[in-house]
Amino acid sequence: MILKVPDALPDTIACPVNCATATVAAGFRLAALPVGGASVLVIGAGMLGLMATAMARSGGAREVIVCDVQADRLEQAKRFGATRVFRVGDAPETLEGIIVQATDGRGADLAMDLTGVADAMELSLAHLRVGGVCIWIGAVHPSRPIPLDAENLVRRMTKIVGVHNYAPEDLATALAFTESNVGAYPFGELVSQSFPLEQANEAFEAAQASGAYRVAIKP
Repeated sequence: MILKVPDALPDTIACPVNCATATVAAGFRLAALPVGGASVLVIGAGMLGLMATAMARSGGAREVIVCDVQADRLEQAKRFGATRVFRVGDAPETLEGIIVQATDGRGADLAMDLTGVADAMELSLAHLRVGGVCIWIGAVHPSRPIPLDAENLVRRMTKIVGVHNYAPEDLATALAFTESNVGAYPFGELVSQSFPLEQANEAFEAAQASGAYRVAIKP
């Protein structure tokens, strides 16, 4: 699929559409759950997590609760639409209290894991409402097996969907979302450094050392 990038959209904002944003768009599509008025739990406030937060909020989600281990990323999540945040490592009952308060005790309608960490995926299941949907996007590397209580899943009518990459329609959704929200969220700040092509190795080293959301290579 080939889409024309609008001239007004800078390259640093347009490039993540082809991966992070389109993958998140696939997650929302496959959840098959209306986002408007929903409570959404986002685990992981990296690039995909921020896109999930912004897409949920712009889609009319009533609550977007974001979890991460880094306090600075949680502060960034607030700028992308998070209504409540929780730093993983704090008392677990704190998160439970946040979700109870945010959802009137029902649990989240939709939980999205963008980390691929087994503990995080278990956390996403633990805080769903009856009939809730769990989207796992981050597990693209080996991790320990996750124990599942089959009876609990059945009685609570839980839906779990794994998402890897995206379909052409998701790319179109992602580009349209980015174009219409370019002034609403600080997308441009997520690319912290730019390198010429001949410094590609330095770019990878900088990305790894800094923990940046994204580093750009400009041919």
